[in-house]
This record gives sequence, C-alpha cells and structure tokens, in this order.
Amino acid sequence: MHPSPSFLMALVVILSLSLVVAMTVLGVVWSHVRGLPARTARLVDDLAQRQREMEGLMARIEASDSGRARPRVEWAPRAAPGPPSWASPDRRVDPAGPNATGGPTLIAVPNLAAPSTPATAAASAALGRRFGPIWDLFDAGVTPEEIARKTDQPIGQVELILALRRQLTPAMPAGRA
Repeated sequence: MHPSPSFLMALVVILSLSLVVAMTVLGVVWSHVRGLPARTARLVDDLAQRQREMEGLMARIEASDSGRARPRVEWAPRAAPGPPSWASPDRRVDPAGPNATGGPTLIAVPNLAAPSTPATAAASAALGRRFGPIWDLFDAGVTPEEIARKTDQPIGQVELILALRRQLTPAMPAGRA
C-alpha cells in the first residue's frame, strides 16, 4: 500500500515549515552572537570610564581632608576612686582598678560579712512568713524536689528560696540549706 499524494504533500509542507523556523531561529542566534564582542567592548569602556571618575573623586576627597586639621580628642580626667554615693554599709564596694572604665557599677555585690541590720531582720521576718512552709519542710528533711512537688512550685524557685534562707541565716550548717 502506497501513501496518498495529498498525505505526502502535507508532509513536505510541514517539513518545509519546520526548516524555515529552524533557519530563522539560527539566524537570530547568529546575529546575537556576532554582536556580543561589540557590546562587551562598550560595557568594558563604560566601566573603565566610571572607575576613572571614582578615582578622581577619591583624589579630591583626600586632598580636601589633608588640608583640614583633624580635631583632637581629649579624654576627661577620671574621678578619684572611692565608694559611690549610693553605697550603703550592707554593700561591699571594691575600689576601681587602674584600667577600669568610668561610670556606674552595673552589679552591686552584697557584703555577706556585714553584721545584720534592723532592716535585714525585718526583711528576714517577712520572708519567713512568706516562705515558712517551704523552710519547715526542708527542716523536716524533705528534699527540694519533693518540696517542689508538694507546694506546686518550680524546683528552681524552691532552690532559690532555700539559698535565700542560707544568705539570711549564715550560721546555719552547710548541709542543711
């Protein structure tokens, strides 16, 4: 069986159109590739011109800066070291070292060796009322973990409360609180 002449004619037309499209695309690509060196040369020339302009600007800026006197920076003398005005007898104040920066002390360290004052005793009594049940459980030999479970408090908070008690009552044995 031979194919019909109309089928063969349609096949020839389709192949011819495909060939025309392929040749057109190839021509466009070829013209684009041939123009690349010229475009690249223009871009390189443009960049070189911009670089020369930037170097000229930098030279002018440096020339204007060199003619100007630079301001001298002088540091104010530091105050004599001593206890700050907010220091109380309950706080330990270390003198500033020779290389210390001026300004306020960010952390005040309490002097744990200082004798108890009436304010400390009043604070201790108030804390005893507030945290007495936790302290009583600890005195009864209950561990901090069990105290946390019984009082529905986080374990860290219970440990902080017990550490506060150790700070308020330094005569307590080390193994107790």
